[in-house]
Amino acid sequence: MRRFLVCCALLVSARRAVAQTGVANEGALELIRPIGARSLGMGLVGTASAFNTDAVWVNPALITRTGREASFDFRNQANAAEAESDVAGVLVWPFNPVGSVAVFARYINNGSQDVALGPNNQVGTFTITDLIIGASLATTFFDRLAVGFTAKQERVNFSCTGECTQLGDASARTPTANALDFGSQFFVTKDSSISVGAAVMNIGPKFQLIDSPQADPLPSRASIGVQYTPKITAVPGLDAHFAADIVTRVSSGTGLGYRAGAELSYLKRYQLRAGYIKSGPVGEDTPTIGLGLTSGKIHIDLSQMMTNLGGTGGSRPTFLTLRFDF
Repeated sequence: MRRFLVCCALLVSARRAVAQTGVANEGALELIRPIGARSLGMGLVGTASAFNTDAVWVNPALITRTGREASFDFRNQANAAEAESDVAGVLVWPFNPVGSVAVFARYINNGSQDVALGPNNQVGTFTITDLIIGASLATTFFDRLAVGFTAKQERVNFSCTGECTQLGDASARTPTANALDFGSQFFVTKDSSISVGAAVMNIGPKFQLIDSPQADPLPSRASIGVQYTPKITAVPGLDAHFAADIVTRVSSGTGLGYRAGAELSYLKRYQLRAGYIKSGPVGEDTPTIGLGLTSGKIHIDLSQMMTNLGGTGGSRPTFLTLRFDF
């Protein structure tokens, strides 16, 4: 009975992860779940263009391109297969001239699921949560080249009520994924108007959700990106950023994904963003839009996927980021 209930709970977690991504042969899929309103508003680009706390999610080298900053990220529940809550916090701290350090944490509550031994025999209820913690370190060489890496861990936790309380301490059965990210970025031109970036994310041992024979590879991804920041003289106070990324799986080398986006900023206070995701992390093809507002040291970013991924009864995934300079 105990083993049966454990398997039920963990399989529920696996089914939720598959529902979120459409990828059934990879584990720890929350590692590629989108978050970060600025990059999302620009179509999830960021390999060469994530110059704020979004960098820890897409290319750790880019934490060197931001100042001392803290952020809080939120994502709504788009449909029944989505997490009930998804929040994250990031702190970036430069140590010039050595480099920059970032620490982050993300909490995902996947909601509760019934555990039953038959159609009409519910024996308990499981609540499944994920905690992702990590730290990034990056440095620059001659100001034009930045390199960095991230070490992170995801822990899947479940608590239960009902008959399944006989399982005892749930923490003794906490599946854990350990992963490393590596990234770089280079300013091609002296005026920094053109930059290129490359990143490899989620490199690590297989994720054992139930047992060793059923362990799955991590959702490792490699990406290359470019950003162009033209000099606009016709409209004083107007800045523009154009960026594009190509993403592929590391394990199979198939399933290319494409992202493209743009940002217009006026007086460095008001931002308008738009982008397009082709074959995104959850298999989506969708336009994205975003807005940003800066007031002193406070930045507010809001973005949304324009496709209703939840189908009937679902809502469009919406992202909010609050950033603070200090």
